[in-house]
Amino acid sequence: MLQTLIGQSAAILESYSIALVVTKERHIVWANRAMHAMFGYERDELIGQSTRILFVDQESYDAFGREVHARLETDDAYNGSFPLKRKDSSVGWYEFNISHLAGHPESTVGAIVDRTESHHTRRLLEESEARFRMVVEDQTEVISRFLPDGTFVFVNDVYCRLFGKTREQLIGQRWHPVVHPDDLAMVEARLRTMSPDHRLVFIENRVVVGGGALRWMQFANRGFYDAASQLKEIQSVGRDITRLKEIENGLRESEAQLQRAQAVGRIGSFQMDANDKDVFKITQETARLFDLDDKHVATVDVWFARIHPEDRDKAEAAWCAALQGEPYDLVYRIVVRGQIRWIRALAELEFDRQGQWLNAVGTVQDISDLKQAEAAQVKAQQHAEHANRAKTRFLAAASHDLRQPLQAILLLIEVLKAHGLNEKQQEIVQQLSRSSRALGDILNQLLDMSKLEAGAIQADPETICSQDLLVMIKAEFAPLAAANQLRFDLFRSRRCPLLYTDRQLLMNLMRNLVGNAVKFTERGRILIAIRPRGNRALIQVWDTGIGIPRQALNAIFDEYVQINNPERDRAKGVGLGLSIGKRLAKLLDTEIHCRSELDRGSMFEFSVPLDASCGIELAPSTAETGAVAGSGLSPGKRVLIVEDDPDLGKALKLAFEMQGLQVLLFRSAEAAQASPTFYAADYYLCDYRLPGIDGLQFLDAVRQAAPGPIRAVLLTGETTSENLARMKESGWPVLGKPVKFDSLLSTLEACSDESLPETKRRPSTAKRGR
Repeated sequence: MLQTLIGQSAAILESYSIALVVTKERHIVWANRAMHAMFGYERDELIGQSTRILFVDQESYDAFGREVHARLETDDAYNGSFPLKRKDSSVGWYEFNISHLAGHPESTVGAIVDRTESHHTRRLLEESEARFRMVVEDQTEVISRFLPDGTFVFVNDVYCRLFGKTREQLIGQRWHPVVHPDDLAMVEARLRTMSPDHRLVFIENRVVVGGGALRWMQFANRGFYDAASQLKEIQSVGRDITRLKEIENGLRESEAQLQRAQAVGRIGSFQMDANDKDVFKITQETARLFDLDDKHVATVDVWFARIHPEDRDKAEAAWCAALQGEPYDLVYRIVVRGQIRWIRALAELEFDRQGQWLNAVGTVQDISDLKQAEAAQVKAQQHAEHANRAKTRFLAAASHDLRQPLQAILLLIEVLKAHGLNEKQQEIVQQLSRSSRALGDILNQLLDMSKLEAGAIQADPETICSQDLLVMIKAEFAPLAAANQLRFDLFRSRRCPLLYTDRQLLMNLMRNLVGNAVKFTERGRILIAIRPRGNRALIQVWDTGIGIPRQALNAIFDEYVQINNPERDRAKGVGLGLSIGKRLAKLLDTEIHCRSELDRGSMFEFSVPLDASCGIELAPSTAETGAVAGSGLSPGKRVLIVEDDPDLGKALKLAFEMQGLQVLLFRSAEAAQASPTFYAADYYLCDYRLPGIDGLQFLDAVRQAAPGPIRAVLLTGETTSENLARMKESGWPVLGKPVKFDSLLSTLEACSDESLPETKRRPSTAKRGR
C-alpha cells in the first residue's frame, strides 16, 4: 500500500526542490532527487539505507531519534535543526519538518532544508557580538573632551570611576587638578605643540586618582579646529600604563645591575644577526674590554683587529666550526693599548630547520687574572714537586742511615742478654732494649707519616692467605705479649680463606693496631679475629686493656694524641700510630671503627675484600692457627750475611753466633760470590742496598747457583715506593730495619723459595735500585 501511494505521488514529489524523504523503522524507503543531491548521493543510492548513514556519530543519531520520537508522541509534527553528514563526510546544518505518514503510523515523512550557510552566518554574528561585548566590558580607557583652557565638556564612566568623581562634579571643571604638580608644566607645554598640521599629541604623565594614589597614564590628545584653523576642542583618550612604567623601571634597574655585574666580573656580552653579519650589538663592558669607542655596536673588522695576531687563525677557525654546529668556546689573547689580555668567548648559535644560521648570542670574559693564577699555580706545583722529590730523597737517605746503627744497637742488646749478666746489668740492658725499641717505633712512625703525607704510598692489591697473615702477626707480637704475661689468641672463620688487598699496607695497619693493644694492656688477653661480612672480611683486634673514654674516641685518630700516657712514656710511642693507621685504612679503601669501655678494654675493626675467585677453605684447628712457624734455627747451621755497614754486620754476626750458628759475613755481594761455597749456606741474610750489585740480584744469583731451595731474608731501610715495590714483586721475605731479632729468626725459619710462584723464582733482570 505504501509503495503504491509513493508511486502515485512520485512524479509530484520529484518536482519539489525541497528534499523529501520517507522512512520506516529508521530506514529510507524513498527519497526524491533533491534529497540525494543535497547529501551528494546518486539517484536512489539512499533507498534501503539506515538513516544512521546521515549522522555524524552514534551519539547524535540516538539523540535525534529520541527527540523526534518524544515530539511525535505529543504533537503532529517535529520541527528543528540538526547537523548531518554528507557522503563526502562533510557536515552541514539542516532544518527538519517531520510527521507521520497519513494512514501509515509506522512510517514518517520529512522535509529537509539546508541551513548550513545561514547557520555559519549566525555563528559568526554571535562570535562577533561576543567579542564586541568582551571589548566593551573590558574597556579601561578614560575618555574626555575639554576646551582649549582645559574645561571639561565630556567624561565617560571609566574616567569618573578612575578619579572617584561623578560626571556632574567634573563637567565645567579643568583637568589640571588631577595631574601631578611636577608634571603640570610639561603637560601644558606638550599641548601647546598641537597645531592644524600636528593635531595628535601623545603625553605620558602621572595623575592623582581617587583615594590619592599616583598612577601613570598615556593620553592620546587630538585637536579639532574650525575653518579658521582655531582650536575649538580637544578629545583625550587615556590608558593606565603604571604597570608598564614599573616594568620599564625594573628593566632599567636590571640593566644597570647587569652592567655593574658585568663590570665586576669583567664579563661582556654580544648579539649577532645573520641579516647583518658585519655588525653586532655589544654591552658597555664588552666595549671597555676591547677598548671600543661605540658602547653599543661594533664591526667584525674592529673586533678582529684586537685579537692577537698569533690567535687570529684559531679564532677564525673556531667561528667557522660554530657555523657548522660545533660548540663555540674559545680562549684567545687580545692586544689593548699595548697590553695583552686573555679572553674566554662563549656563544650559542641558532639555526633554522635547513641548518642556516639565524643569530648568535655570547659572552666575553677577561680571564687574565685566572691565567696569571694558573701560571703561578704551575710554578708553585713545580716547586712543590721539586721539594717533594727532595723530601723523598732525604727520607730515603735518613731512613737508611738512621736504621743501620739502630739495628746494630738492637742486635748488640740481644747479644748482651746472653752473657750471664747480674741483676743490675740485666735491668740496665732491659731499659736499653726498651728505649731502643721505642726509638725504632718513633722513627718508623715519623717516616711512615712523611711518606703518607707525600703521597708516596699506593695500594697494590693481591691475594693474601689469611692464615699466613695471622701466623706473621703472632710471630711478631706473641713474644711481646708473653713478656707482659698476656694471652695472645687468633681466630679465623673458615669462610675467610683468602683476602684481596695490599699485603704490606695491611701488615702495617695490623702492626699499628696490635702494637697498641700490647702497649696498653697490662693483664688479660689479646684476640685477633677474621670474620666474614658479605663479600668482605672483618678484621678485629680485641684487648682487655685500660680502655678509652667515649668522648675521646674520635680524637685518638688525630696526630700526636695520647689519651693514657700523661707521663709521655716513649715506650708507648708519640701518638702517631692510629693517625697512620687511619691513613693506611683510607689507602685500603676501608675505615677503622672503635668500641671501648674504660677499665674493660677496646676493640678496633676494619674490613677488606675477600678474594671472590676462591672457594671455602676448612679452618685449621685453634692449635694450628696459633702456632708460630718453626721453633728456632738449629745450632751448627751456616748463615751467610751480606751487609756493607761494618757495625751492623758485626752485630748480626755476634747475634747469630750466640744462637750457635756459623756466620759468614761479607761487605759486598761480589765478595760473597767470590767465596767458593757461597751457595752452600743454610740461610742467607742480605741488605738490599749494597755497593755493586744489590741484594735482589745477589739472591737471584744464589738461587741459580744453589742445588735446591734456599732460605733467605732481605733486610732494608728503604722508603722509596719504587724500590719497595721492586722488593715486593721479587717474592722474597722483606723485613724493614730495625727488625726484632726474634722476628728475624722466625722469618728465616719459615721462609723458603719453594713457596714462591714460578714467575717469582726466575732471576730478576730489573734495573737495580741504589
